[in-house]
Amino acid sequence: MRTIITILTLCVAVLTGCSAINPPKIETAMTTPTVSVNTTTGSLFAIDEIRLGSQGYIALTNITDQPASLSRLFLCQGTQCFAMPDFTVDPGATVRIAAGSGAGLTSAVAANAAFGELRPSDGEIVLAASKNLQDPKSLLAYLEWGDTPHTNTNAAIGAGLWIKGSFAPSASDATRLYRQEGGLWLFDTK
Repeated sequence: MRTIITILTLCVAVLTGCSAINPPKIETAMTTPTVSVNTTTGSLFAIDEIRLGSQGYIALTNITDQPASLSRLFLCQGTQCFAMPDFTVDPGATVRIAAGSGAGLTSAVAANAAFGELRPSDGEIVLAASKNLQDPKSLLAYLEWGDTPHTNTNAAIGAGLWIKGSFAPSASDATRLYRQEGGLWLFDTK
């Protein structure tokens, strides 16, 4: 961005006949790849999809250009946390953690994850670096849907992962939540 601004400043200076160029220092703000990723703690994964129901799953995508390990991370809903397996995810790849058996699920790296049923009408998912979910520094990614607030909403707000009063839309007959490019969450129904 600075290179483009510097080139544009040089072009303007040449066109206007200026002989000395001292472009002003310009600071640019970078947007995060998704509204649910804590870039200050260095999250390597984004929550991209949630299949709802007792046989549902959570899809995590490695948002870096390097392989990233799931080991020492936790997926939590409320106070129930599931320790992620020691599995390395390729850059840009998506893996799925199944709430149920995971039968027939592609890219499944864990099944029968102990974070509870993914209820269609409302819920929350936290990707964390520890089970201490009240420590904003341990929260890496967050999503809540349906009613608000949830157990970890305030901690997610404190971590800069969530905005008070916001939620992803859902319905009692929703089958899946998914994130579109730009961070907009949508849902499918039966």
